[in-house]
Amino acid sequence: MKLNISKDIKENRTLLKYVLPNSGAIYAALLFVIFGCFSLLGDGYKHPPAYILFILAGLCWLHLERKYTRAYFKGKDLIIEKGFFLTKNPHSKTLPISQLISFYANYYELDNTPKIDGCNIVFYYEGDFYEENLYFEFTQPHFDELCDALIANYVHVHIVR
Repeated sequence: MKLNISKDIKENRTLLKYVLPNSGAIYAALLFVIFGCFSLLGDGYKHPPAYILFILAGLCWLHLERKYTRAYFKGKDLIIEKGFFLTKNPHSKTLPISQLISFYANYYELDNTPKIDGCNIVFYYEGDFYEENLYFEFTQPHFDELCDALIANYVHVHIVR
């Protein structure tokens, strides 16, 4: 069996604008903090429900941290970084582009302006297959360039409308 030789992909770290996923965890964390602050103002710092609300807000935030993923290409490597603020970079993976299997992009048009707001990647790493959801904003010309480079590296690219 012959392995495919990967071609270099221009680094795109600065072209991607990552956003927090629009999930219930961010809203729950914010509400728990707000209600915890109001509880502290009303009954003072000796009142335990405020601290319970802060712990719940922290758990919701850690859930959000676990889901946040960034990925970028550098040369012949794909670098995947997990974590947003507190758990940033302890779970980063560097793998060759040849282990990237598929790239599914979410495409939509808003006021006749094409936008890509995220993607789903499937890759092979240390004997297992993984799937990651990425939430970002990307412009059409840079996306076309990235798709051409991925197709040249034998990666399945699918655009979901």
